[in-house]
Amino acid sequence: KSKMQEDEEKLERDHWTAVMQSLLRYQDFVAVELSRRQSHINRLPLKIADRLPAITFEKMNAIFNAAAANQELLCAMVQFYRLSLSTDPQDVLERELSDKAAVIPPSQQHRNQAVLHSIHREWSSEAASERAMSFGVIISELLVRLPVTPTTSYTHKVLVPGCGTGRLPVEIAAAGYCCEGNEFSAFMVTACNFMLNGVTEKESYQIFPWVESISNVASVADTLRGVLVPDITAVEMLSNYESSIMAAGHQPDHNEYPKLSMATGDFVDVYTSPNNHHSNGDGIAVWDAVVTCFFLDTAPVVIEYIEAIWSILKPGGVWINLGPLLYHWVADSDASSDERYSRSIELSYEELKLIIINFGFEYLNEEWKECKYTCSEASMMWTMYRAVFFTVRKPLV
Repeated sequence: KSKMQEDEEKLERDHWTAVMQSLLRYQDFVAVELSRRQSHINRLPLKIADRLPAITFEKMNAIFNAAAANQELLCAMVQFYRLSLSTDPQDVLERELSDKAAVIPPSQQHRNQAVLHSIHREWSSEAASERAMSFGVIISELLVRLPVTPTTSYTHKVLVPGCGTGRLPVEIAAAGYCCEGNEFSAFMVTACNFMLNGVTEKESYQIFPWVESISNVASVADTLRGVLVPDITAVEMLSNYESSIMAAGHQPDHNEYPKLSMATGDFVDVYTSPNNHHSNGDGIAVWDAVVTCFFLDTAPVVIEYIEAIWSILKPGGVWINLGPLLYHWVADSDASSDERYSRSIELSYEELKLIIINFGFEYLNEEWKECKYTCSEASMMWTMYRAVFFTVRKPLV
């Protein structure tokens, strides 16, 4: 290996190690935050502090205990990831994870929280109505544009970049499509891997996704409300569909699988680089559909996403999009000096539509949809987007 390759591999390994350490120290971060809250209370004048109800003090221990349940899930995710890496007892990552001296900034806690919120959104029965506003709308449109019958199951190839913890690709595969999910975030990849492959029983974990909420809280009980995940396992969803087509008298050809697959890495690099085995670098477009859900605004230069989608879609293939334009690379909130912050281009939907048409896409449908996103039903504030929902087609010629 060249020195450059070795350096790149070390950077990649260091990044994943930091992600694992962050997930393993979730509860430590919670303890730091609780200590901050307690110190502020301790500085209150006695006549003010005496006004606080007992529940204000009791909730501190309750929050810490609820965080322990969240930590159990996050530890299971890390352990499953480590087991999938190597059977070598001297595995470098394992040694680095045991290094208690490693410093992980508490600012990484918001990424741990994002994982918990995404698992709640994608894998709890409580969030079923939220999923219906996005995943349900997308799958209904996909079935219209690429109909599936028992005899045509798993003949259409669908790609879902930015798939989070994996529920949408599973639901698409369970609707009769060969589906591949793609995710860049190491936090989400770790969660996705566990939810799809490591969890074998429904409702096997209880999590408290809102335990760290400090604003717009109606009652202490709301922050301490637990939910069971997953509401259904990925294996069960897929087997339910296979059973249904067999009941219709069709025996699926198992050589047609994998009906569900995953690819890790940057969307543009993974699917358009000639050096990547997932790519169409030979000029052959392989996808019948690309589905983007709350994804376009994750690009520093969204035109690069559009160009990639155009290049990988077969002639006649469709692109279905649902989401807002909350551009992710506008401000460097982590002070990470990531070069993508210096490249960010923020365009209105009007401008994006002109670019999409300029590439040659034909609009089949365009609507505006209200979509909730990672909402606690008991919160005093919900995040509701007026998201753009469109379907475009790459012409046959």
